[in-house]
Parts: sequence; structure tokens; C-alpha cells
Amino acid sequence: MVLDINNHIVETTMANLFWVKGNTLYTPSIEKAGVAGIARRLVMIDAQNMGLKVIIGEFELDHLLSADQVFITNAILGIAPVTKITHKSFPIGIITRDLQERINSV
Repeated sequence: MVLDINNHIVETTMANLFWVKGNTLYTPSIEKAGVAGIARRLVMIDAQNMGLKVIIGEFELDHLLSADQVFITNAILGIAPVTKITHKSFPIGIITRDLQERINSV
């Protein structure tokens, strides 16, 4: 996990980071740091097409740790579920699976 100097999440060392809470998809802003990858863009478009609210912003680790589902993306991996961050476990949820299917079909 890469954090900026203000302890806001940027990304992982090899991928963009997303998390779901309820019907909202969150991802860190890449305005100051991070990579605007094609997989990131496709996930945000598909999430909106699925009826999810997409919020791009500055988030601290506590916000991420309160997520229902977490996944990472890059052009090679596509979407990869995250099942554990430090001591916190996350299920591989239906939204993650639906987005995986959509991205893999492209």
C-alpha cells in the first residue's frame, strides 16, 4: 500500500486500488500521485453502468479497512480480489465478481 505524505491512500505498488461499501465504489484520487491506468478507467465506467456510485477522493487507511470488498486492478491482472490487509479480512463479493466478468469479457 502506497500512502502520500498526508497518509492518504494512493495505490498499491503494482496496481490501482478500489473498495466497495454498500452500493458505492471508492478509489483514491490520482490528482497528486498514482497511475491513470486503462483498467482503472474501465472499472469506473462499468461500476457506473452497474448502478454503483463511484467516489474518487482522498482516503485514509481506516476508510479502506471499513470496506465490504476490496480489489486491485492493472492491465495485466485485470481485477484481483484482496482478501486481507494487515489483520482485516475481506470476502470476495458479488460486485467484485461482476466487475471481473465485465472486464474479462473486453
